[in-house]
Amino acid sequence: MCDFLLWKNAKSIFYMASIAATWIWTPAIFVSSEKAYYSGLGGFLLFLIPNILTLTLFAYFASVVRSKTDGFTLTDAIKGAGKGQQRLHLAVSCTILICSTCVQLMGLHTLFVAWGDIPKWLSALTVSVMALAMVWRDGLKGSILADYNKYFLMLFGGLVLLIAVLVDGGSINLAGRKPVPFMELLGAFGIPTIIGLLSAPYVDQTFWQRVFSIDKDKIKSTFIGSALMFGIIPAVFGLIGFCSSGNAEWTIATAFQSFPLKVILAICVLCALISTLDSNLCAFSSIVCADMKQSISIGRLSMIALIVVASAVMIMTNLGITDMFLIYGTIRTCVALPTILIILNRYNPQRLLYSTILSVTVAPLGFIASGGNWIFTVLALIIPVFGYDRR
Repeated sequence: MCDFLLWKNAKSIFYMASIAATWIWTPAIFVSSEKAYYSGLGGFLLFLIPNILTLTLFAYFASVVRSKTDGFTLTDAIKGAGKGQQRLHLAVSCTILICSTCVQLMGLHTLFVAWGDIPKWLSALTVSVMALAMVWRDGLKGSILADYNKYFLMLFGGLVLLIAVLVDGGSINLAGRKPVPFMELLGAFGIPTIIGLLSAPYVDQTFWQRVFSIDKDKIKSTFIGSALMFGIIPAVFGLIGFCSSGNAEWTIATAFQSFPLKVILAICVLCALISTLDSNLCAFSSIVCADMKQSISIGRLSMIALIVVASAVMIMTNLGITDMFLIYGTIRTCVALPTILIILNRYNPQRLLYSTILSVTVAPLGFIASGGNWIFTVLALIIPVFGYDRR
């Protein structure tokens, strides 16, 4: 049971590769390459730097939690908060897992649909079976071991694709094919991305599972190492975007015409999305087992339930990867600051609960209704400030 929910005493490189692979997920390949291609260096850095900084900052708060307690889930990290606050955090955490799983399914379908008329349900079924096979028996241990191999497959595949672009005569273009003023880019993409990314780990159970698995004295070094390992992958795919030639409809999914290169790209995308997907399955099952006090067998069934719900959302909506990425970035921002305040013991329980509820209610709905106005992502971060108390 312990290895299914946590995997302790593994070598640090396994944790680093697993955290990096889980954090890479689908947007790190699609968004990094497309921002480099269209927006140039500014757009690419607005995606890369916050991603690396996020894991580095989280290392500090994770080490604070582990210095005080052991556990399994986010609830153990905020055990000083009241039951209402804990339940709200868990509800948001489960919502994030559904949204994240949906994005991974979208990522594979985006690749498949560029090659042929493939229905969404088939894309979802294909990757779901793969992810379930990796974690059904061993849970988190199986996920971490698979992530280690997937990370290096992504790295090798990305380098092969980059070499192919350079051999084909590609030359670096740091200005981008559709450059826009930096402040406009910052408002439309940068601010929601930066806030969404920096807020990401605090309510994400995939991170807390690994935090509670790693030795207390290795938390900081492991997460900083994972941040550096992560940065290599989007850097490689960003270079592919900088060096590619194409038209106004360019995506990395259509950048390669030869069958062998398409297969390599498919392997890279599969590794990225399955790393996050199987981590999501483990995270959801750990919540069911540890917080809801269910058996491992029920935990395994909850993995299937997560896949079914996320697949239904993916099939019934027409949102793109970047749209969904920004929407649920706003959702998780609502509980990032509350989690930090609880960890640091700098909050008023009643005010924090009410301000978190207000943030969760107002910010995501406003973001969606306004068509993605970044001000609502900022509000998601600011509203919970009212729960601050020096104590």
